[in-house]
Amino acid sequence: MIKSTLKALLALAILAGSAYLVIHGLQGADVRRVLGEARVGYLLLAAVPLAIGYAARGLRWHYLFPDGVRRERLRHATGILLVGFLLNNFLPARGGELARVVLMARHNKVPASGTLATLFVERVFDGFVLGALGLVSLGAIAGAELRWVQQLALGFGALFLLVLATAFFHAHVARWVERIGARFPGHLTHAASRAVISGLGYLGSLATLRGLARAVAFTFTVWLFEALSYALVARAFGVQLDLARIGGFLSVANFASLAPTPGGVGAVELAGTAVLSAGGLARETAFVIVTAQHLLQYAFCLVAGGLCAGRLGFALSSKVVEPFRRLCDLEAMLSRPAQASERMAHKLRALDSHGPAISVVVPAYNEETRILPTLLSTLEYLQESSDSFEIVVVDDGSKDATADVVHQLGLRVPELRLLCLPSNMGKGAAIRAGMRSASGELILFADADGATPIAELARLLTAIDEGADVAIGSRALSANDTAVKRTLKRLIVGRTFAFIVNSWVVPGIADTQCGFKLFRRGVAKRIFDLQQLDGFAFDVEVLRLANALEYRTREVSV
Repeated sequence: MIKSTLKALLALAILAGSAYLVIHGLQGADVRRVLGEARVGYLLLAAVPLAIGYAARGLRWHYLFPDGVRRERLRHATGILLVGFLLNNFLPARGGELARVVLMARHNKVPASGTLATLFVERVFDGFVLGALGLVSLGAIAGAELRWVQQLALGFGALFLLVLATAFFHAHVARWVERIGARFPGHLTHAASRAVISGLGYLGSLATLRGLARAVAFTFTVWLFEALSYALVARAFGVQLDLARIGGFLSVANFASLAPTPGGVGAVELAGTAVLSAGGLARETAFVIVTAQHLLQYAFCLVAGGLCAGRLGFALSSKVVEPFRRLCDLEAMLSRPAQASERMAHKLRALDSHGPAISVVVPAYNEETRILPTLLSTLEYLQESSDSFEIVVVDDGSKDATADVVHQLGLRVPELRLLCLPSNMGKGAAIRAGMRSASGELILFADADGATPIAELARLLTAIDEGADVAIGSRALSANDTAVKRTLKRLIVGRTFAFIVNSWVVPGIADTQCGFKLFRRGVAKRIFDLQQLDGFAFDVEVLRLANALEYRTREVSV
């Protein structure tokens, strides 16, 4: 908390200081005059090369991933990039990059280490080109400050060479990292070395001349069209910038955006105004041009990024951002005393890939300590008993790390999908979302705590094979479930509810509330298209709908 507060105060201090320095000495009348002479058509036209530049960014990012990842239908690269840039404009220190990592994992199952490696390459290539451009352009502008640009250019130049060397020899570097990890045993070192090795594998796209040339070409395309956008913004205010001033403006403004303020606000205006002023423009005109360009960037990212965020299901309140509140690691969770077992570790190593045929829907709310054993046992059973399956976990707005656990396991298990509800809506709403999303020929929903062992699925399958459309687990029919019987005897309300339900709503069903029910796909789709209750009584509604639609329901002892 203290660390976050200090970072926020630092960002505010930089923002306030930059704003003061850039505004101090400006003549308000001159600023208004420049604004009054603006030609809006050029500003609108400037958005076109800006959009082309972002499209080139998206294509470059797509091709920075290895061929194997792209063959798996890498999706939404440009949309995810735009969401990241949208958040970069509102979060300090380019915090939007975390959203890109999360969304790439969610939509393409790319591990965080892989996405971070591509983002690092992206930043290094941009920094190298901007550094070279800044050195050439600012050298031609008398009075332009070169020192900090020179330092950044040299730094990015060194990183560029390091990235190329690492890409061409990534296999050797990976073995070296593995040896270091083996020399210093321990979970942290093991996890870190594994993440580094995984990230190194994502540099393979630069290991060929074709891949390197493609990355360089896209990078130059990005900045060529962004430079054109800068020139058009200047034309909107009656200024025709030469190549030196465009290059210096482009380089300095983008380097300044790395300042730890949201979107580099203040720092961009300060640096850009200084460069254009050194190039002979009046300070008020330079300030208006820089600010207009920055606002154009904001507006484009807000519109394009906002549209893409809606399509990708991303919202700040959504649990899709949870993995980066903790950056949890699955082995770290397994190492906790309550979960550390060789059996779980063996299950994790034994996971392999299958396609969907039977779907298991698991609603979860604040189940971080119980859901992992349940999912592992479910995976183990289905792998042994079914040729193909999928597991759909629906996080019902959990306040703990439930979504983190499922997300990390899903990165390793292609059969596992995570759906996140925006808030705690109730078990009925969670199961409805999962049942509508499931694609198996048979669809089961089961509780996240594993109250009914997954092996009991065999009994329900037998009932379906014998002609049932809906097979439901029943604890009331089980002579062994003495704990449930004792609970029902103690709870008068529970007995009353069961009596009313069994007598008038769904007669003939002894246990309506058991969270273990199996449906044929067509039956499930029809029932859950009609089902509406979000609370605990949704089971009764489901069974009532099954009766009303004349489906055959079979109660099975579990």
